[in-house]
Amino acid sequence: MPKFMHPFIEDIINVDGDGYCGYRAVALAQRGNEDDFELIRCNMSRELRLNKDMYVAIFGCEERYQYICDALLPPPRTRQRNSIRNSVAPMDKWFTLPDMGHIVATILDRVVVQLSILQNGPCETFFPLRSIPSPNPSSRVICLGALPDHYVLVKLKVGCPIPKSNKSWKQYCAKQSLGWEASFTSAQHKFEEMMSTENVVTVKIVGAGSRETSLVID
Repeated sequence: MPKFMHPFIEDIINVDGDGYCGYRAVALAQRGNEDDFELIRCNMSRELRLNKDMYVAIFGCEERYQYICDALLPPPRTRQRNSIRNSVAPMDKWFTLPDMGHIVATILDRVVVQLSILQNGPCETFFPLRSIPSPNPSSRVICLGALPDHYVLVKLKVGCPIPKSNKSWKQYCAKQSLGWEASFTSAQHKFEEMMSTENVVTVKIVGAGSRETSLVID
């Protein structure tokens, strides 16, 4: 996680690393049980089918929409069983952001935040696409920590800084949903300020037979 966010993190909870970790983290946040991830996947699949035109536009093409739809179906070998809980997900079934952030935020009516360091993906926020804001939106944040090939559930303190909104959300959300972002304007500005400070990295260069020097880069 970005270092400046450490004081705002109450807990980081690991989930099973079976390839369904992203869904598991969402299930743990929403239902208190990571093993309910199959229900999360089922509801995500239903949301995609019922709102195909909207998601094709968000994803940019029919091919990407179909890829996400297929990712939410059980792998072929597990379709003969009633459960996928004891199987390991192939890579094409993994939870992927940013695409699935829109779906989770919308079906759960929650704010979905991804925290990461740059090589694991951007820090960004997804709001529901159609609903009006809840009375206390700051209490409805689900934060996923993106690690290399794994997600964990990150419990954030209420009112903490959160990343900027995903650009596709701003373009395709309903008018009544714009209030979600408005509720977090100051929190997002604070995050950007702190992130800009952390992005200044000091690199030490040691030359043969020379003094140690420092170079500051943006």
